[in-house]
Amino acid sequence: MIGQGRSLAAQRCGDGSVRVGLSFYGPADGAADWLTTCGIPFDRPDAARAALLPLFVDWTPECRALIAACTGPLTPRPLTALPVGLRWPHRPGLTLLGDAAHLMPPVGVGANAAMRDALELATALTGETGGTEEADAALRAYEEEMFTWTARAADGAARILAMMTAPGGAQAVAAFFRGSEVRGSAKSSGSAGSTGSAKSSGSPGVRGVKCQATRRSSQGWGR
Repeated sequence: MIGQGRSLAAQRCGDGSVRVGLSFYGPADGAADWLTTCGIPFDRPDAARAALLPLFVDWTPECRALIAACTGPLTPRPLTALPVGLRWPHRPGLTLLGDAAHLMPPVGVGANAAMRDALELATALTGETGGTEEADAALRAYEEEMFTWTARAADGAARILAMMTAPGGAQAVAAFFRGSEVRGSAKSSGSAGSTGSAKSSGSPGVRGVKCQATRRSSQGWGR
């Protein structure tokens, strides 16, 4: 669910519980310390949930029930990403893959990119039967291909995040899946706005809260 300045995501887990994520976003220059200055006592779960619910007072009862049903600790964290197109000088016998190489906003791209890295790296190394120099050449080839592919993927992830967190983000996302475009929707020319080294001037800062809804029932989101 996407709203103005906040969103809610729910993921059903294998044990029947639901993992709930709340995201809040605003000007990048106010994002870095929001989790410590917002006044929400994240170290006291019951009080934190009571403080979070008023922030969703205009949302549907079903969405609010998800937050109210959560039990256990809440995990607050800023959203961070590495700069789009990040490269590093090659070091013989050493490389990176996955988030260590190209941390992206969590929009469904990063995990796929990490698995692709693992496949490409394993293929490069197992296909090499020569000595150290040949193996290092395989690492270089893997890195060059990874840099090119993930730069495009990271740019796409940044654009999706910018679209979701822009004013009218819900309408823009709906239009995106319809294959149309909302006039005035956000377009990113580089890295998306997120806290940390990847943020760009004027982009939104994103903060997230993770909690778990473990209440069991035969119907509704509390399951």
